[in-house]
Amino acid sequence: MTEFFKRGVRWVAKSLTNSILEYSNFSINLKVLKFCHIWHIFVDKSIDLQLELLSTLRKKKPIGSIRLTSTGVLLYLTNDVVYQISCGKHSQSALNKNFESYTYLKKSNYSCVVDYLLVQHGLQNIIYYRVERLFPVSDVRRSAKTLFETLEGNFTQDQFANLNLDSAYNFLKKYCELTDDELKKLRPVQEKGYVGPMHGDFHSQNIMQTKNGHPVLIDLDRFLMSGSQVIDRIHFNITQYESRQKYWVKLLIGLIGAKQKSKSNFSTNSYLAYFCFRVSAEISSQVKPQQVYINRLKFLSKRLVDKVSQLEKTDSKFKDE
Repeated sequence: MTEFFKRGVRWVAKSLTNSILEYSNFSINLKVLKFCHIWHIFVDKSIDLQLELLSTLRKKKPIGSIRLTSTGVLLYLTNDVVYQISCGKHSQSALNKNFESYTYLKKSNYSCVVDYLLVQHGLQNIIYYRVERLFPVSDVRRSAKTLFETLEGNFTQDQFANLNLDSAYNFLKKYCELTDDELKKLRPVQEKGYVGPMHGDFHSQNIMQTKNGHPVLIDLDRFLMSGSQVIDRIHFNITQYESRQKYWVKLLIGLIGAKQKSKSNFSTNSYLAYFCFRVSAEISSQVKPQQVYINRLKFLSKRLVDKVSQLEKTDSKFKDE
């Protein structure tokens, strides 16, 4: 069975599962969830305890809907709260890290960006979470601007000093077959910029608002208290335009060295730091790198190297003149 066919089967199974969870009764939902491990790579083979917990929660709050996320988190959504139940090691780790980051921010000077309730519970040997029901923001860009201003850190001489990008370099060398010279072109150098709280996955779906209309951040499993804040800004801009047809690396290559200047433009060095950071984040979220992902990244990383080389030649020629 080819990888492409497997991906197609998973996509169909995911679509059917989501439809069943949305429109079927609770007993049918439980039966469907029992077999999700067949197609969902982040769901364990046995989730009987999780389903028992879900049944217990439903008895307390009978009116609610069920969702299963792409990372293997089982959600039970009621009118006022959302329950988060892990169905595998990957999602458990992410939920734990999210709660740690939330707790840290709650005690810091940046508590307003997590101005909602998130509580950890334990039942039937399972750790699960209860989070206050949040709502989509009415103006994503304005909310993002508010959050960026609130989280602004300190201006430093090297904004990338705290970024550990070794996993990205190793992956690009091993799987994408980049040479040491090619990797050198993709390594960000020292650059001045702001260092402070960094979300790590700052996009529109991770910006929500409370019932009072206050913008907040969710999904804090990649959060760093002292990170390069330009990474979040670039990620937010790119995710506004990327899709299945517009892969993020293609967008990044188009932005590097663009002649049109605007407030949303960043240095080539910052874009390279973002490229390596995102590769590192993506491979850490995969059980095993898929060949389709490797092939696409291999082709585009070579194009990125070529683009950087062209810019270096242009800059060298301009200096000589």
